[in-house]
Amino acid sequence: MSLSSPGGRSATRWTVRCLGPTALVGTGTGQSVPLSPLQRRLLAVLVLRRGRASGADALVDALWADSPPRSARASLHNQISRIRSWTSPDLILSAGGGYSIDARTDIDEFEHRVAHGLATAGADSRSALAELDRALALWHGTPFIDIEHQPDALGAARSLVELRSTAELARIRLLIDIGDPLEAVAAGERLVAESPIDERRWVSLAEALESSGRRGDALATIARATRALRDHLGVSPGTELSAIHRRLLWER
Repeated sequence: MSLSSPGGRSATRWTVRCLGPTALVGTGTGQSVPLSPLQRRLLAVLVLRRGRASGADALVDALWADSPPRSARASLHNQISRIRSWTSPDLILSAGGGYSIDARTDIDEFEHRVAHGLATAGADSRSALAELDRALALWHGTPFIDIEHQPDALGAARSLVELRSTAELARIRLLIDIGDPLEAVAAGERLVAESPIDERRWVSLAEALESSGRRGDALATIARATRALRDHLGVSPGTELSAIHRRLLWER
């Protein structure tokens, strides 16, 4: 198989997707390279370590853990050669006795779009909302799932999930700001269903209900949150949720 242009060089820029199962996709074309499980793990490791070279021994350890085959190094070099031949000789770089990846990633795009959306939220709510929607649309599963048992991958995945949660909560606030409380409530309900022990999600849902004029439902939501936090964590509502509760009771 060859996806390259004549002369062995691809005219396509490539994106490695790691916000879900690893994929190698042509930027702007959607052209996808069929990858074996080993190739997916290899690309995921290189993305996880992007910005620095990984030696062959380190990659063998990452790909095969405690049971590398006798042919592990040869297999590694073979997989790198195959990926290069299908895409570009410059996709996986050799430097300093190791390898690094030179490709766009959905992770970098996600982080950039979230940062831009949050930075512009105060000045242009609609543009910020659109940017966060584009960032969240990049997700298609669990980050680094192909190497999910590696400790550094677990830490990176947790950080990405937390940033995603930040973006989702900001999105609810922006929906309220632009006057779309119905969608804000629907988004809040989804977030609470996913993680009923995250108090920030209950706060967002209560605020969305309050903004839509559903004071009774907002109070009922706070009661639900209080039970969930007490039953699962043994704690009482925090400052934000308590403040919303007092405000709603004052409006009676």
